[in-house]
Amino acid sequence: MNFSLKPLKPVFYQYSWCKGKTIARNGNCRNVFMPSTVIKKYEYHPERKVLTIEYLSGFIYDYLDVPKMVYDEFRGAFSKGTFLNKHIKGKFEFVRRK
Repeated sequence: MNFSLKPLKPVFYQYSWCKGKTIARNGNCRNVFMPSTVIKKYEYHPERKVLTIEYLSGFIYDYLDVPKMVYDEFRGAFSKGTFLNKHIKGKFEFVRRK
């Protein structure tokens, strides 16, 4: 058998406090690739506890009252889509923005 795997399309995730880029350990902004078959990018607004997810489909959702600890676990998860489905969807209220 001959299997060929298609590479995942790299996309960016971003933090709102760094103007669309990730904060590096030295405090500078940089882009980070996040391969995902579901999520295009995400932002977390710590002052409001809002996790914004933009899906590859173009839909944008704000998940409300998401604790920073949950966001940190989401950020560190190997599969963001799986984590989102298990620990965020259905557990937090949301607003669909687009």
